[in-house]
Order: sequence, then structure tokens, then C-alpha cells
Amino acid sequence: MNAKSLRKDLRRVLSPYWVSPSRWLGWCWLTLLLVLLLVISYINIRISYAERSVFTALELKDAAVFWRNLFMYAVILVSSVPVVGSFGWVKAKLELAWREWLTKHIIDRYLASRNFFHVSPDKVDNPDERVQQDVTYFCTEVMTLTMAVLDSGLAFVAFVTILYLISPTLLVVAIGYSILGTVTTLLFGRRLIGMHYEQQKLEAEFRYNLVYLRDNAEPIALYNAAEREKSELNNRLMALLRNMSSIAGWQRNLTLFKTSYDYSLLIIPALVSAPLYLSGQIQLGMMVQAGTAFGRVIGALSVVIVQYQTFARLAAITSRLSDFVGVLEDLENGSEKGLIVTEKSTILSVKDLTVMTRDSSRILVKNLSFELEAGKRLLVTGPSGVGKSSLIRALVGLWTKGDGTIRRPDLEEMLVLPQTTYLTLGSLRDQLTYPKEISEPHLFDDARMRAVLQQVNLGKLEERVGGLGAVHRYNQMLSHGERQRIAIARMLYNVPKLTFLDEATSALDYDNEMLMYRLVAASGATIVSVAHRKELLEFHDTVLELLPEGGWRLVPMNEYTQDTTPTT
Repeated sequence: MNAKSLRKDLRRVLSPYWVSPSRWLGWCWLTLLLVLLLVISYINIRISYAERSVFTALELKDAAVFWRNLFMYAVILVSSVPVVGSFGWVKAKLELAWREWLTKHIIDRYLASRNFFHVSPDKVDNPDERVQQDVTYFCTEVMTLTMAVLDSGLAFVAFVTILYLISPTLLVVAIGYSILGTVTTLLFGRRLIGMHYEQQKLEAEFRYNLVYLRDNAEPIALYNAAEREKSELNNRLMALLRNMSSIAGWQRNLTLFKTSYDYSLLIIPALVSAPLYLSGQIQLGMMVQAGTAFGRVIGALSVVIVQYQTFARLAAITSRLSDFVGVLEDLENGSEKGLIVTEKSTILSVKDLTVMTRDSSRILVKNLSFELEAGKRLLVTGPSGVGKSSLIRALVGLWTKGDGTIRRPDLEEMLVLPQTTYLTLGSLRDQLTYPKEISEPHLFDDARMRAVLQQVNLGKLEERVGGLGAVHRYNQMLSHGERQRIAIARMLYNVPKLTFLDEATSALDYDNEMLMYRLVAASGATIVSVAHRKELLEFHDTVLELLPEGGWRLVPMNEYTQDTTPTT
């Protein structure tokens, strides 16, 4: 990672908060931090002179002056405690405010226009880890580095004059010594940035593998594939540990140098100032103050050495967040989307629609045109892999690779029931109202909820789970068939104008599937469904059969046959 790339990444992730409408709170906390830094810098100068006075009085064996100076020294130290303590608290408050805003900002962009569906794993791995962990680390590391640099700058300004007045030679030695340390640290640590970036990626992949194992526990157990999964986990773990070992090796080298460098700080100022003291040019207090000032100046000039590992972690985290934000920017600008145009209408109509695979390598449906009047029901059928689910995704705006025009109601007036029913983390009531967001509990119609549960043969479910307000992991608690019936109940409760059913009853037995489609047909909603069972034809008005190579045919249900010449 070069410096230009890092600056670009930092601007992309760093700047939004500080120019946003919420920036004033952050700027207030930052201003208070700077004031505290100035106060702390002043206190450090006073401590330096108080320490000098104490040792000078000790050298002169002046007891009265010694005890008076020691008392003043103690007063200064005690008075610094609330200031130093407040500094850490204010820094934490700024980090919290920044993290809250940045997390919400990225989540808003991630969920806007259903961008989360279009963020492919090959471009952004583990977006959850980037939002939850990387944002936290980013805010913390930026503040740590910023405060370290500012503190070092103030310390340099404060103590460079003191050091020069005591010994110009000591100041020259301090500057030369810090330059040597900084250059050496950069040579030792330059590989750490890339290694930390790789470590973040490997940790996220290992964590994702564990989550994936948990989410797919049943099929893995049915395949009796524990050993295979263990092998995959071990491979990821070993890759992670190998990189950690490499990081530890390079950090060892850096630590060895840094420890030697730090220990030398105790000797070098004594080597320069001791002859001055022994020759009577300076007093003992000045010699002690020279050692303190030397350490402060070295610390200020050696901020790269002290904070290099923090900088390495920050560079890796910044790159990961910038990559994520960059993909979201591409989606917002439309560069990652196709040419399918969506317009608002009270009915569903399609004109010259061509749908391609996500990578644009193959045409699934070519030049499709139809119009579905309100309350009518369309059955989409065809052989497996021909593009039925992809067509549904195109009609609801998720699949944009292709061309043509789709006119349909707003997303809020539609509902899609996929083959695998999604159950949210919440109560049974939440499952039925999903995806609508109802903030006021009194707006729920519990009697109507119970009625729709009864309609889909789940009348005893409320009692079984402990009431409509009972919170469980329903995705694990209910069978596949029960989840599909919850989805139908969701449709009956929400009453959308247009409903898409993508094999939404495939896990049901014959009687329950027929019942679900009778309820769907009686709802009066416009329906587009994908299904294979021929008995479901009677619940539809029109059949759209998709054929290989983008072909299709559209015929009334009562005229539907398998040998009609396809339209292309």
C-alpha cells in the first residue's frame, strides 16, 4: 500500500463525519480535547521546573526550600490528575459519537436501494465484520494516532527551548537520535501494514466459516460431513496462525530495536549533561531537567516509532473500509448496475425485457413483453436452471443486468415470498407484520393475526410458542413447511397489491399446498408465481413458459400446451 493510496482511503472514510450535519458535536469534543492537551502540556512544563527546583534544593542541602518545593511539586501533580483523567473520558466520548455516526452512515448506504444484495463477496468479503469491528477500530486508532501526534507536537514545542537553553549539543543529539530511530523503525516495520491487512481478512474468513457451519448445521450433520468441515476450518485456522506467526516475528524485531532504543534514552542525556554538571556549569536540578526534556523531545520526534504498530493496524483497517465504501459508491453511481429500467405503475407490465446472468455471460430471457392486469395471476414455469427465479428478481428490481422496461407498483406495495422463508429476529407478531415497520404496539390487530394463522393451519402455533409477543429463533424453531405457511400468513395479513411466489409452497404436502393457493387466489392480489406442480395451473389465468437460450411463450391457462412454438 503506497502513501497516495492510503491518503485516498483515509479521505474516503475520514471526511464524511467531519463535514456532516452532525459534525458540530464532534468538533466540540475535539476542541475540548485540544484545550486539555494544551493544559496538560503546560502542566508538564511546570512539573519539569518543579522537579528541577526540588533537586537543586537537595543539592544545596537547603531543607526549607527543599520541603517547600517538594510541596509545590506535589500540588502540581495532584492538580493534574482530574485534567489527565478528563482527557481520556473526552476522547472516549468523541470516539463513541464518531463510531455511532459512521456505523449508521455505512449501514444506511449498505441498505439503501437494497445495495446489500449487490455487494458480491468477491469484491467485499464479510461486510458484517467491516461494519461492526473495523469501524470501531478505525475510530479508536485514528483518535489514538491524532492525539499522539498533537501531544508530540506540543511536547516538542514546550521542551525544545528548555533543552536548548541547558545544552544545544543535547538538542542536536536528540534530533539526530530520533531520526535514526524513525528510519530504522520504518525499515523494520514496513512489512507489518500488509501483514495486518491480511490478518484482518483471514480472521474474518475464519469467523465466517464458523458462522456458516452454525447456520448449516442440519444439512452438514445429515451428510455426516463433520470431518470435511473440520478440515476446512483447520486449513483456515492454520493460514491465520501462520500469518500471526509472521507478524509476531516482525514485531519481535521491532520490539528488540525499540527496547534498546528506549533504554538508551536513560544513558545518552547523562553522557552529555554529566560533564557539564561535574564541571560546575549546571546544577543537579538542571541535569535532571535536561534528562526529562531530552526524553520529551525524543518522544515527540519518535512518535512514528512508538505508534508504528498502531499505524500499521490503522492502514489495514482503513483500506478494508475504503474498499467497502468504494463498492457502495459504485452502486450509488449506477456503475455496478444494468440497463433495465423500472417505472411506477398500478399494474405489472414488461416491455422488451432481456435478463442476463449476474456476470452478463448468458441471456436468460430475451425480449419478453407482457401485461398483467390487477387481480390476475401469472404462473411462470420451465425446466430447472432456465431463469425463473432470476426473472422474479428482475421484476422486483434486484436483478438489473440486461435491458428493457418494467412497470410495476412501488416496492412498499409488493411482497416477495421466496422458497426459503426469512423469519426475522423477534416475536411471532413480528413474523406476521414483516416487512412493515410498525412502531406503535396498539396498531397491531391481534385478532386478525390469529385469524390468518388459523387460515394457514397454524392456529395452535400461538399457544405453542407462548403468545404472539413471544420472542424465539423461529427460523430454527419451525419446520420448513411451517415457515412457508408463515409466509403465506404474512401475505394475507399485509395485503400487498402485487405478490411474487417463488416456489413458496414447495415444502408443503399436496393438501396444504392446494389450501395455500386457494387462499392466495381469494386474496384478490395480483400474483406472479413460480411452481412445478401441474395442479396449481387452475389457480392462474396465464402461463409464461421459459425455454432455453432465452426463449419463452405466453398463453392463457386453458390453452397451455407443451409443444407451442416459442417466441424469441
